Amino acid sequence: MRDLTELNINDGGKPVNRPPPSDAAIAAFEAEIGMPLPDELKLLLRFSNGGHPELDAVDGADGEFAVNHFYGHSNISV
Repeated sequence: MRDLTELNINDGGKPVNRPPPSDAAIAAFEAEIGMPLPDELKLLLRFSNGGHPELDAVDGADGEFAVNHFYGHSNISV
């Protein structure tokens, strides 16, 4: 996985100040949806709990695409 600081994730141009979800909060969410979250997503949530990546171009199987926003744990509802 690449260095997440390269993404420069922000919230309206300011650093994201939402605290990362606890292990218990992640476990409760996983139980609610009935499946585990990928380890990479848990790492991202712990690094930045949501926000807009300044570096938003991602190489995919069908070419390059953009990511506009990462939802944080508090923004997820089931």
